[in-house]
Amino acid sequence: MSLIFKPKIKFSFGAGKLSSVKTKNVPRELNPWTNKELNKLVELKALGLTYTAIGPMLNRSPNSCGVAISDKNLISKYKKRRLELIAEVMRDKD
Repeated sequence: MSLIFKPKIKFSFGAGKLSSVKTKNVPRELNPWTNKELNKLVELKALGLTYTAIGPMLNRSPNSCGVAISDKNLISKYKKRRLELIAEVMRDKD
C-alpha cells in the first residue's frame, strides 16, 4: 500500500487559462438632469422623502436620484433648504 495520492482525473494547468472573450459595448441612452429637475429633487429631499419615493415622481430610478445629489454636490443645498423649511414652520407657530 502506497501513501502517495494518484488522482484518477487528469488535470492540466493549461485548462485554467483564460481565453479571449469578446465583449459588446452597448451605448446607453443619456438622459441628463435639467436644472428644473434638480431643483425639484432638492425640494423633495428637503421635505424628507426617500430616493425610492422621489424617483418615480421624477421618472428616474432611486439610484439615479442619489447619484445626482452626490455628483452635483447638492447635499449641502438640500440640508440648508431643510433647515429653512423647519425655521419657517417654527415662525408660523408663534
